[in-house]
Amino acid sequence: MTIQRQNPPALHATPGYHHVTTVSGRTTVHLAGQCPLGLDGAVVDGDVLAQVDQVVANTATALTAAGATADDVVRTVIYVATAERAVRSAVWDRFTGSASGRRSAPRARCWA
Repeated sequence: MTIQRQNPPALHATPGYHHVTTVSGRTTVHLAGQCPLGLDGAVVDGDVLAQVDQVVANTATALTAAGATADDVVRTVIYVATAERAVRSAVWDRFTGSASGRRSAPRARCWA
């Protein structure tokens, strides 16, 4: 078994983790840290839905780098900085095409 870790150049730099980890044999891809950050590492402008859109775009970019699509996702865990049901619903509305197991949980903000 080999493990390949990568940070696609189309995503922001990461502090201590990789956007994509691929384990060979049977390929399993683990994505980490898909935050509402642009390529420059700054939180995108706009409201929380603009941030959700950036997270979805970053996730799609990371999946593409691994040769996968949302259809290949088997489990998704998303942490949001609010308990508002409308925001949490908007997150899942944007993950169309994936029949993965889903979980979202409110968390304190982890970025400035």
